[in-house]
Amino acid sequence: MISHLRQPCLWLEAPIFKTGQSGTVLDVDRAVILIEDALKSPTSRVVNVSFNRLTPPRPSFQNLQILLQQIINVAQLDGEAELYLLDLQTNQEMHFALQNGKSVPPDIAFTAASTIKIPIMVSIFPAHSRTRFPRALPTCSVA
Repeated sequence: MISHLRQPCLWLEAPIFKTGQSGTVLDVDRAVILIEDALKSPTSRVVNVSFNRLTPPRPSFQNLQILLQQIINVAQLDGEAELYLLDLQTNQEMHFALQNGKSVPPDIAFTAASTIKIPIMVSIFPAHSRTRFPRALPTCSVA
């Protein structure tokens, strides 16, 4: 299969992630038939091959975990961070913890003072969704 699909790349524009762009893939089976017909024909020697539009695949759960860990490491967090994620469509789970950039066993006991910030921030982000945040982290680059 010949593909012109761009590799999935998550673009970081705090706090939004965007997937890669759609691409095209050559319909090889149809192209072979058209080329064979053109080779056998004494007059019709032009072939117009067809391409199908292909949407980029979702990043794998493993790649998403690596990306999240890298974001935490690039931010040079001085402390502990633990993330638990459950994909409600596939029931895949992600659970990891980092302390000063190094992996540690998850299930860290956090105080309520630390966890109460989560619902507060979740309620704040929609209110500021139109605010332009400065880029604090590096972005993907496309060659």
